[in-house]
Order: sequence, then C-alpha cells, then structure tokens
Amino acid sequence: MERKRTPCKLSAVAPKNAKPREKPYKLSDGGGLYLLINPNGSKYWRLKYRHGGKEKNLALGVYPDTPLSKARQDARNAREQIAGRIDPMAVRKLKKQEERTLNTFHAIAEEWHHKNKGRWATNHAKKVWGTIETDVLPWVGSTTIGEITAKDCLAIVRRVEERGALDVASRVKQRMSAIFRYAIYTGRATHNPVDVLKDVIETRKVTHRAALSASELPAFLKALDENSGLHTITQLALRFIMLTFVRPGELRGARWAEFDLEHKEWRIPAERMKKGRTYYPSIRSGYLNNK
Repeated sequence: MERKRTPCKLSAVAPKNAKPREKPYKLSDGGGLYLLINPNGSKYWRLKYRHGGKEKNLALGVYPDTPLSKARQDARNAREQIAGRIDPMAVRKLKKQEERTLNTFHAIAEEWHHKNKGRWATNHAKKVWGTIETDVLPWVGSTTIGEITAKDCLAIVRRVEERGALDVASRVKQRMSAIFRYAIYTGRATHNPVDVLKDVIETRKVTHRAALSASELPAFLKALDENSGLHTITQLALRFIMLTFVRPGELRGARWAEFDLEHKEWRIPAERMKKGRTYYPSIRSGYLNNK
C-alpha cells in the first residue's frame, strides 16, 4: 500500500537561514504558500492559488516582520475564502477601498465635528461646518488625510484671502489644524501639515474706536436722541446695548419669547451663545449674570 505523502513544511529556522542567490528563488511551505527570496536579500511571503480559472499570487507580508506562524495562519484564512469561492485578493482590495473612504479628510472632518458639536452652541456648530464645507471640502474632501500636504493647506487659505475674508481664512486654518490633530489622536495621520503655516495669514490693519469716558456719556446720549439721521430702531438698539452689554449679534437675534418684562429679565438661550450656556443680562442694571 502506497503511503500518503506529507506536504513539505519549512522548518522554523529555514526563512532566517535562506541566503540570497544570483536569481530570485522560492522556498515552499506547501499548500501554495512559499517564501520568495530576492537577490537583494528581501524575503516575501506569497500564496499561489487559482480562482476563476486563473492563477494568482497573494502577498502575505515581508519576513521577518511577518513570521512563519503568521504567514501560515493568513494562508489558512485565504484558503477558507477560496474554498467558499471568494477571491481573497478581491476581498483585500475592497477592504483597502473602505479604509481609504474612512480616512478621507471629509470623513474625518465629519467625525471631528460630530464629536465636538455637543459642546458648541447650535448656531456656532453650523457655522463651523459651513466653513469647512464651503472652503475646505471642495479641494481636499476626497483626499486621504495622510496625503494632504502643507502646500494644499496653504492654497486653501490663500483662496479665502483672495475674497478679502481674512478673518474667515484664519478660522479655516484653525479648523483644519484641529481636524489633523484629531486624525493623529485616532491613528489615521502622523503629522499636521497646518503646523508649518505660521504667520501666513494676511493681517488687516484695525483702527479701534476711542472709548467714551463717563463724563462724555451725557453728551453722547443727547446727541443720540437728537440725531434725526439715525433710524429709531438703531437709536434704541444702541441704548439697549449700553444697558445690557451684549454683543451686537446677540441683540440682532433677540426674540420676544426671550424677554420676561415682569421681572425685567432677558434670557438668551444657550443655542444662541458661542459657549453654549444660557445668559441672563439684567435690563435694570446692565450687570451680566452668568447662570
């Protein structure tokens, strides 16, 4: 009776002891798994198999980073897929495509925004995403985050500057940097290309208005009342800001439902505040009570 031959297996030290030759050669481990040794001394694990009537070679890693034990386990997994009429090379290609999609700037920016928007006011969160969506994603949204360079980031900033929107350019730079930092924290990037873009934002010369002294206020209020060129709403808004010390944007967005006239209180809801906290400016004294 003829004895069944056992497939030839590599010894544990065979991959280590394999020396380069003048031409590439193979050391077989059986079942299609072999170690390819190149003349330069590099060693690659490969699995030869057939799928759809075609012979293929699946890369399983580089020795010694991929030891014999792992190469064998990966080969077993691939053979199971082949037995189920699944091409392991196609599976790997699909997985790489999925990883690439998850690692695009767009995907990571969405994830970063979702993680942070809970601590922002609703309006602020919308503005943050609006800036990214308008000024960043059209240029690098579909690019894998690790492939984006400092030159790419600078070009984005310059496009915004060309519109004369210097403040927006600064915010775009800050938000891109925050997204890259998040990518580094989550293991999908190794460096932040925005870090090298120091002092690249053009600065607009700002001339601050002189502050009024207490002795000048009576004359200012009189002039405010007598200025027929101002709209009544503008006059009232200026007086109201002097009583409450709110930002102009908070006053412009005010709604009647926010006012409690009986208790002389104005409640600015958290979603309208930059820090996402409710504020109660006192109408009587102008004292801002942060609750």
